[in-house]
Amino acid sequence: MKKNQNISPLDMRDWTKVVVETEEKHPKVVAEITANNFEVAEGFRVRLTPKYDD
Repeated sequence: MKKNQNISPLDMRDWTKVVVETEEKHPKVVAEITANNFEVAEGFRVRLTPKYDD
């Protein structure tokens, strides 16, 4: 996975939804992520990483 170095971390207070899609001419939605839920296309998975207290 390539990392975009030009973007700061997302603060979900500024967004209602994150849509992950392919880079094709007619993009296919891979996942839709909100602060409370996610939907993922068949054949893909979402892995959640908990926030740990330091």
